Amino acid sequence: MDILWSDPDDKVKDDWGPNDRGVSVTFSQKILEKFLENKKLEVDKDLKYFNIIYNAYSRLYQKHLFSKEGEEALKYLNNRGINNEEIKNRGIGFGFYGDVFETNLAKVIREEIENSLTKDEIDDYQKWREKFEAYNPELYLGLLSENKTSRYDSMSNRITIPIRDKDNKIVAYGGRLFKESSSLSKYSLTKTSAMWQKSNNVFGYVDAKYNLTNSNSLLIVEGFMDAMALNKIGVPAVALMGVNCSSKQAELISALNAEKIYVALDFDFAGQINNEKVRDALVKEGLDNVSIYIKSEWIDTKDFDEYINQDYKHFDFDIKKEIIEKSI
Repeated sequence: MDILWSDPDDKVKDDWGPNDRGVSVTFSQKILEKFLENKKLEVDKDLKYFNIIYNAYSRLYQKHLFSKEGEEALKYLNNRGINNEEIKNRGIGFGFYGDVFETNLAKVIREEIENSLTKDEIDDYQKWREKFEAYNPELYLGLLSENKTSRYDSMSNRITIPIRDKDNKIVAYGGRLFKESSSLSKYSLTKTSAMWQKSNNVFGYVDAKYNLTNSNSLLIVEGFMDAMALNKIGVPAVALMGVNCSSKQAELISALNAEKIYVALDFDFAGQINNEKVRDALVKEGLDNVSIYIKSEWIDTKDFDEYINQDYKHFDFDIKKEIIEKSI
């Protein structure tokens, strides 16, 4: 507790020393550094093993997508212009329904650690797992949900899309309904954890960084399907996964070093009224190259995903050029 509440004492030459106040002890800089290093090692270990769990989920979700249960979801993706090769490369999958999921998950996690870790590391993982089990890592990460009688996949009956950080590591999952629903939101995200906070990430960072080698403009969009569709045709784009832009998201956007930035949220009312708010948030963080994207009046789709995969095919023009040049 002293390390948490007090500063190291420069007068302490050994590890610990007496306290003039007559209570507790004082400590040296070396003790503080050792404490922080141990905590860093614990956090690093958590992140390493959480990443193994995420990779196992990716494999399991993808296997399910290409099963009989995933046929409708796969057809939906193919109809949206996402072919099987892209699905496999991106790790897109399909969420489970039912209690058999946990059994399948345990098997895939076992295979993942056997393929990823040495024997000593596997032993260490098992000890870590036992220590963590009171909280259950999958529940902690929001990958599993539970009710009074059972645990179930948090992405049940949704198309699953891995969300990757700027280093291309999976840190969360997004889920998208492929059927209309009056009671469920179209998109869902895994809950906040040590691995993941939505406000600290943008979707599509690595793809946008690659595409910016051939373009000087970046689009800021709302949903991950929009970012995927844009990056696929070579238009650099990242998704906020909502209509708000945090200072950390602005920092990531700034790090991409785009000459021009266009805020281009969904074409519905909610998206359009928040374009200025996002632009102002970016300007507040020091970005002065931000404009608002205005779509052509004759395009009546809800978002870029629909725009790219449907309407533009009926017209004789360069979709990439059309998107990039529409700004104010």
